[in-house]
Amino acid sequence: MRRADSPSAGMFLQTPGNTLDLRGMYVDDALPEVDVFLDRLSLAHAPHIFLIHGHGTGALKTGVRRHLTTSPYAKRFLPAPREQGGDGVTIVVLA
Repeated sequence: MRRADSPSAGMFLQTPGNTLDLRGMYVDDALPEVDVFLDRLSLAHAPHIFLIHGHGTGALKTGVRRHLTTSPYAKRFLPAPREQGGDGVTIVVLA
């Protein structure tokens, strides 16, 4: 699994353009959205993206993170620092 567990606060700048809000979506509906977003931001040479999945039942977070382990776009991923959403947000460092 490509995951880093101890990000430094302030290491990742979040903007509306590098953030995808998936809250309220089903996993099967969210994953194609994630792929399109990863593709678009990778082509734009973005260094990282933020995926907001929330906490809820944990199904969306689990599905998204499992999907990222096989994505050619994801170099690594990690939960956001607490001040940026904590475990309800996944930061993806793009390859």
